[in-house]
Amino acid sequence: MPPALAFISGGGGGHEPLDSGFVAPGMLHACVTGPRFTSPSAPDIAQLMEEVTAELGVNTIVALVKNYTGDVMNFELAAELAAASGLECIMIRVCDDCATQEVSQGARGIAGTVLYEKILGAAAWLGQTSEELASLANQISESIVSYGVAFRAPSDEQGIPVYDIPAGQAELGVGIHGERGVDRRTFSQRREVIEHCVDEVFSQLAPGDDPLIVLVNDLGQANPNDIESALLSVNERAENLSMSIARTKVGRFVTSADMDGLSITLMHANPGILSLYDAPTLAPSWSE
Repeated sequence: MPPALAFISGGGGGHEPLDSGFVAPGMLHACVTGPRFTSPSAPDIAQLMEEVTAELGVNTIVALVKNYTGDVMNFELAAELAAASGLECIMIRVCDDCATQEVSQGARGIAGTVLYEKILGAAAWLGQTSEELASLANQISESIVSYGVAFRAPSDEQGIPVYDIPAGQAELGVGIHGERGVDRRTFSQRREVIEHCVDEVFSQLAPGDDPLIVLVNDLGQANPNDIESALLSVNERAENLSMSIARTKVGRFVTSADMDGLSITLMHANPGILSLYDAPTLAPSWSE
C-alpha cells in the first residue's frame, strides 16, 4: 500500500544500531544522525524531511524523537523550516525511562525507542495516517517503561570512561548519552543489582490485563551472564505477578557507545499492537 506519510527518527551518534539499523521496509523510512551523543542540526533534519517526502510523494512527516533537550529543540526547529516548504510534521516524543519520570523536562527516551520504531513503522508502511500513528503512540506511551544499569560508563572518543564506577558498584537509572544514573548501588554479585532493576521496572509498569512485550537491551558491551540474569529475573517476576509474556526480544538495539550495561523495557500489548510488532520488516538490526 502506498505510504500516507514519511516516518522518520534521529538523534546523536553512539547509539548504533539505532536509528540507521532500522531504516528498511516495515520500520523507518529514513533517519538522520548527529555527532556522538549530540543532536543532528535543525537544517540537516529539515533537509532529510524534504528529501524523504519528495522520494515518497507525500507531504506529511511523523518524526519520532527521544525526549532530550537538544533533540526536541532541533526537531521542532526543523519542523518549522519544513512547514515553510509546505510540509506538515507531527512529532512524537519517546519518554520511556522510568528513572527520570519526575524530572522537570519529563522522562528521557531510551531503549523503548526501538519498540516505537517497530510498531509505528509497521503501521506507516501499511499506509496508516498520522492520526492513526499518533493514537498508537499514545497507547504505547501509556504502558511502556524502561530502566538502565551500568557497571562501566561509556568511553569518550579518547577511550576514557566519561565517569568512574568503582569495582563492586553499579550506576542505576542511566541514560544513553553518558549521563550518570539516579542512584549507585554496592553489590557482591551483579545478579543482585539486575534483580533490583527488574523489581524497579515492574514497580513502574502501569496496571493492565494485556500480555507483555519484553525487551532486554545490551547498552554496548554487556556481560552475557547479565543478559541471561535479566531474562531469568523478568520471567520469574512476571510469573510471580501472574503476568503473561507475549514476546521477548534480546539483543543490542540502543547502545551508549561501549557501556558495560543493559536496560529492561516492558510494555503491555493488545492484539492490535502485537500484530504490528509481528509484522515483517527487512531492517537488519531487528532481524538479527
